Amino acid sequence: MTSRATRIRCRTVLLLVTYVCLLLTPLRGVAAGAADIAGIWLPDGARSQRFPAEPPLTAQGRRIVTEWRASHDPIEDDPGKF
Repeated sequence: MTSRATRIRCRTVLLLVTYVCLLLTPLRGVAAGAADIAGIWLPDGARSQRFPAEPPLTAQGRRIVTEWRASHDPIEDDPGKF
């Protein structure tokens, strides 16, 4: 026969283990739910938006874009041109 102190100790240990398991359960879901972003990504035409004709630039940004457009030919300076 087990003593009353032993039963109380076993019950306490069981409650402690249960409590720790309940605390760690959400962490297991976070680690397992990490997104897998490997692979080939393609644009989604249904969700894409056109770049605005007048993007919200600062004054310095507008000046830089204007200077770049004035000094570069969009046809001749195309990096994809062969």
